[in-house]
Amino acid sequence: MKTYKHLFEQVVAEDNIRQAIEEAAKRKRERRDVKRVLNNMDYHVERVQKMLINEEYSAHIDRVCVINEGTHLKVRRIRKPHFKYDQIIHHAVIQVLEPILMKPMYEMSCGSIPGRGSHYGRKRIEKWIRSDAKNTKYIFKMDIKHFYESVDKDILKGMLQRKIRDWKMLNLLFEIIDGCERGLPLGNYTSQWFANFMLTELDHYVKEELKAKYYVRYMDDIVIFGPNKKELHRIHKEIERYLRERFHLRVKENWQVYRFEYVSRKDGKLHGRDLDFMGFRFKRNRTILRRSIYYRITRKVRRVAKNVTIQGACGMVSYMGYIKNTDSYMVYKEYIRPVVNIGKLKKFISVRRKKEAIRRENYMENRDRYTDRSSA
Repeated sequence: MKTYKHLFEQVVAEDNIRQAIEEAAKRKRERRDVKRVLNNMDYHVERVQKMLINEEYSAHIDRVCVINEGTHLKVRRIRKPHFKYDQIIHHAVIQVLEPILMKPMYEMSCGSIPGRGSHYGRKRIEKWIRSDAKNTKYIFKMDIKHFYESVDKDILKGMLQRKIRDWKMLNLLFEIIDGCERGLPLGNYTSQWFANFMLTELDHYVKEELKAKYYVRYMDDIVIFGPNKKELHRIHKEIERYLRERFHLRVKENWQVYRFEYVSRKDGKLHGRDLDFMGFRFKRNRTILRRSIYYRITRKVRRVAKNVTIQGACGMVSYMGYIKNTDSYMVYKEYIRPVVNIGKLKKFISVRRKKEAIRRENYMENRDRYTDRSSA
């Protein structure tokens, strides 16, 4: 296994911290705490740099915020880290670790990885189910029970120690990991990277040891296709054992193995079930959106029609990506086009972003002038 040194020096570099502030500020530049940092960036860059070098950083243990996600009201316990300076430091760390963590990752690990979102996974699954009906006859679907809360910190720290030979970097990572009483805090930018890093071993085990031909993981949600139920049940038992013995994790009780939808030769009717995964419902010949996402889109349309904000406009344009990449044109035709004009929303976003860029450019020029006068 390749190991890495001198990572802490890269984290505390001025350019890295400055970039981390810009990244952490995306989509929240209007917040007061974010504006304060952006309007006096040199001071805060130096402050973060000194804090890290002197090992004075202490992760905030944020209060838990319970939310009901989506229309199915799935309860999630979210922690909201402080922008100043937790989120900034999280981004500074991941900017250095990202190429290291991504290198051994399985190509079909799709969640929370740049360039590997839900549409990346959708394209691969569509290719599998439409070109190889024999080996996608049955589906095994599962997820890990309370994954983030159940992560064993000692196991994660041991994995990081084997990869990283830089004690200052490790101490910083351990401080971030210990910013939660148990497991990984759902809401930290670092948590999704640590989770994918941890489960990379599972990916290699499933592909190389269990020989699963079609396997995709979206964070802790897993789907495996196979030609028969017996093989998929065997894979399920082996995954369950591996997770228990290697990571002290459990498979959620609602796992299932079932026949993917097909047209019977006897009666010509559709049998089996489609695959509900990553927000999509996959069928043999088409892909549509999950019903809860349809509801979310229609609610967003009504809100944007009443009051156009930059967040609402960006959200609506983002949802159009779902519409364009699935067989859901009728949703656009019936519920979106008569209510909002997507072209006008795109122009609205473009104008606002140009104004923001000009404002930032003017600020940088004024700051440089002030610095030159002070030095003179």
